[in-house]
Amino acid sequence: MFNNLLEINPQEEVSKIVSFLRQTFSEQKIEKAVIGVSGGIDSAVSLALLSKVLPVENIKILHLPYFNEPIDDIEKLLESLEIKKSQLQIFSIKTTADELIKELQVPEKDLVRRGNIMARVRMITLFDNAKKENGLVVGTENRSEHFLGYFTRFGDAASDIEPLGHLYKTQVYELAKYLKLFQAIIDKAPSANLWGTKPMKVNLDSPINKQIRFCFYILIRRIPLIRLNKCIRGRKK
Repeated sequence: MFNNLLEINPQEEVSKIVSFLRQTFSEQKIEKAVIGVSGGIDSAVSLALLSKVLPVENIKILHLPYFNEPIDDIEKLLESLEIKKSQLQIFSIKTTADELIKELQVPEKDLVRRGNIMARVRMITLFDNAKKENGLVVGTENRSEHFLGYFTRFGDAASDIEPLGHLYKTQVYELAKYLKLFQAIIDKAPSANLWGTKPMKVNLDSPINKQIRFCFYILIRRIPLIRLNKCIRGRKK
């Protein structure tokens, strides 16, 4: 029922986002960007869009893992975007995060506090590099995460500019396919990589997720409740 509710024109959307990014960098008189990439779809799409705006040598790409994890997908992404692997910098946040967790006496079972600290260490690293390079931090958040509260304040939600902040997760997938990102990234299950390498499984076709997508549609379209009620009652007849 709701499969087509949030459909977009990917070509038009890419054009709008690229225009928005170009205007922002121009207005700020800044020619460089810093972006964190995880190997997931959100950061991959954000990087692909950013590469259409700035010379690739002006984009500093950081991978900030806590756990040891393969970077094959990230390397394939860079290759597909014609970005040299030498532009990828890998900086483990484990030592810094662990020291803070120990100093703050965060219980091992308190995964939320531990995860928030990790996300904020990543944020500090990104913004410090942006200051060093005189660049903007480009975020990778989407609108679904915002409405569901699936983010860390002053952590992964912190950035100077968000190219995907107005798009729902299903729409990010549409952009990824349009941009011809390789299938492994599109198929990869979402994960914040904060509590191990086990991905967060999300079934977008489950009843609860259909309800969430329907609520998102009502919210974004600002459909009056009285009109919605008439629509539902009409369908029942």
